[in-house]
Amino acid sequence: MSNPAQPFNVWEGVYPTFGEAPVVGLGFDDPFWRSSSSSAARAAQADLVAGRPLDASLQQRNSVLAAVCATLLATKSRIRILDFGGGPAFGFLVLQAAIPDAVERVDYHIVEVAGVCEEAARMFDGHVAPTFHTTLPEARDFDIIFTASAIQYIADWKSICQRLAAFRAPYLLFSDLYAGEAPAFTTLQRYYESRIAHWMLNEREFVAVIEAAGYAMRLRTPCNVKILGVDGDAPMTNFPLPLRIKNSKHMLFALEK
Repeated sequence: MSNPAQPFNVWEGVYPTFGEAPVVGLGFDDPFWRSSSSSAARAAQADLVAGRPLDASLQQRNSVLAAVCATLLATKSRIRILDFGGGPAFGFLVLQAAIPDAVERVDYHIVEVAGVCEEAARMFDGHVAPTFHTTLPEARDFDIIFTASAIQYIADWKSICQRLAAFRAPYLLFSDLYAGEAPAFTTLQRYYESRIAHWMLNEREFVAVIEAAGYAMRLRTPCNVKILGVDGDAPMTNFPLPLRIKNSKHMLFALEK
């Protein structure tokens, strides 16, 4: 009699630092990830053109961004957004769906790795497109700094948060951020043949870093996205109970004058 199949764990292992996590594969530099990510963006683009609803998790991950943009556009003729780690423009596509005149009134800038920028440029060939950067731009006139599902993959997350805060944008928004009550630790996220280092942050520590940069929290709410196609709590039953995080979060901060 064969042994029952082992459950698939999205995250495995507990390591105190990024450097101690035994990473495997290319992770987000893998051509397969770039291809699948751009395919998802093309599908969203096709849904947008056809007037079909976008994927629910895609909308949820970018929902607070759309709400903040709508609020700003009620009093401003034009706004500028910097999306750090924005992939092949998922946030831009959701914004187009949520705010029909977003293309005309929003200057959207994305910071991503070169391979993703190249894929996205081909996707938007002949269409109105965001501006892609492989490094943080020099401009300092952004209204919103946005990052979704990116900070937890950066070894020195504090440093990049401080650099983003240094733009002094009126709003700093983090979405799909994994932060809980336990001390911060690193785990490995399984992605096909890769094992990608992933922080599970301590929420108080994270908020303290952003507040020290001159921001105050204005909103904190769950980011309820499907994982492996399933709704509900993040699948972390393989972790000790104190380390589990029920769901990722949206955290919106405003610059204090």
